[in-house]
Amino acid sequence: MSTTTLEIVTPERLVLSEAVELVVVPGADGDLGVRPRHAPTIASLRDGVVRIFAKGLSAGETARYQVSGGFVDVTPETCRVLCEHAEAV
Repeated sequence: MSTTTLEIVTPERLVLSEAVELVVVPGADGDLGVRPRHAPTIASLRDGVVRIFAKGLSAGETARYQVSGGFVDVTPETCRVLCEHAEAV
């Protein structure tokens, strides 16, 4: 399966940069699932949890990051979560 590069960035630092199969972000208008080759999109985020599905994780298992504020910028190759705060949960 192909992957997309997920970056989670706060004003202080790059929190995460890795290849993922699927990421689900808490969009202001509802959750947004992003897979490789997703259409270009920019959306506001609400406070919530970014769920990450990547190679090496067993079926249904995810890595999670609590985020607050910001937006997501999606291209066919990348998903950049630009937020005020991010913390692994």
